[in-house]
Amino acid sequence: MFHVNLFRHIDKFKEVDPMQRSLAITVLIVVVPLALCQEPNTQPKSKANAASLQQMFVNLENEWAKADNGKDTKVLDRILADDWTYLGATGVETKAQHLSDLKSGGGGLEFETLSDVKVRVFGDTAVVTGSAEQKSSNIANNTSGHYVWTDVFVKRHGRWQAVNSQDTLVPQK
Repeated sequence: MFHVNLFRHIDKFKEVDPMQRSLAITVLIVVVPLALCQEPNTQPKSKANAASLQQMFVNLENEWAKADNGKDTKVLDRILADDWTYLGATGVETKAQHLSDLKSGGGGLEFETLSDVKVRVFGDTAVVTGSAEQKSSNIANNTSGHYVWTDVFVKRHGRWQAVNSQDTLVPQK
């Protein structure tokens, strides 16, 4: 039965304008392989798993802020990957520079309150965004204010580490 129907459709296909037939064949050649090669959805499989990851990253971000505030370089060394870089108003900073600055007593956070934290997970990579109210300074400036930020984490050897961070001071209205 299937073979009969298939051949009937093939005969109708032969009757189609050659240009339309070429277009149909081209679409099949391009679309089918693309559909088959798509990456599987790597978002958490369940709402419970998504909520668990969301909470884990909120906790990690709060632990990071507390460690920056307390100049706890041991905790920061665990959270920040060796190749971590930060981009902010004062330029680019590496993990080594950040830890060195904290050890020498330079700047840091007095407090930071995180809000609007959103987490998107793509396999072994996570993008965490949010905003923060902070009182902070570096060696030369008071850097306090309201910030929006993005942190990128990668899961390596079974644990999540930050590999890149960026924040922007939101101008007061």
